[in-house]
Amino acid sequence: MKYNILFLSYISVVVFSACSSNNTPAPQPSPSNNSSKTVLYDVNNIGDPDDDDFCFMLLGADNSGQKKYFKAKMIDIVKDSMEIISGPYTLDSLIDVSTFPAYIKSANSGSYLTDFVFSDSIRVRQTGLNANGKRVFAQLPWAGNGSNYVKPYTQGAQIEGTIGALNYFKKPTASGSFEGYLMHFFFKKGTCIVYSKSSASGTGMSVSGFPEDISSVIGAPYDWESIDNYFNVTTGVGTSSHYFIDYKNWRYFRIKESKTSVPGTPGGQHAIEYGAYKSLDKLLNWPDDWKK
Repeated sequence: MKYNILFLSYISVVVFSACSSNNTPAPQPSPSNNSSKTVLYDVNNIGDPDDDDFCFMLLGADNSGQKKYFKAKMIDIVKDSMEIISGPYTLDSLIDVSTFPAYIKSANSGSYLTDFVFSDSIRVRQTGLNANGKRVFAQLPWAGNGSNYVKPYTQGAQIEGTIGALNYFKKPTASGSFEGYLMHFFFKKGTCIVYSKSSASGTGMSVSGFPEDISSVIGAPYDWESIDNYFNVTTGVGTSSHYFIDYKNWRYFRIKESKTSVPGTPGGQHAIEYGAYKSLDKLLNWPDDWKK
């Protein structure tokens, strides 16, 4: 009887273990090197916007030649569907890395690949091509575009996103018009600094230059402190879709501007749609290195 009890106990343990391993998914690690990820807009041929793309970069490597990137295009703005058109490759296939110091490990997403800000004070700008056709960069002091507001606040920290390189954030007014905002994001603090603001007619409006709660400026509460990257896609004449990426929780959301023509309403009737969170797998078939 003793042996039978032991045998039954052994069978129970085996069966229980098998059920556990079959029905309980193994926990997946969250991406962790997120501060080195950025999305920058790249103009390949001036005057041909159809040839432009988005450069997703992984800048954390200590050796500039081992930093990585891939390029993608938005192929269906309605379905939020992007497609990788090249890469991932190491950065030395695109850039003369002797001009791109290893200490540049982050950038203000939403800006141009040819002209972005590292930290809060270094402007990294493409100056031309070398004899092998690779891009040459220079580092310059960053001035203008709200730098006088940003530097006292950040004290050397990275600007994490910028609306300004491509288009305003157009926030509708009660009349159906809009106010346009240019701003720098500090997602981990949940704040932004609006450095320029204008009416729909282009008339400049005053700004404080002080940090503000992102939800108050954007007009919707999201988990801003989890956001890592921002970029925007032009969706029509004078409108954009704004994308915010949270790598750790493997999700994103979209804020979509729209405009309809209304007789007697100059510039049309503006509206905005605050989207729900969706899995990043819906947006793009991500390379493995961006999942780490």
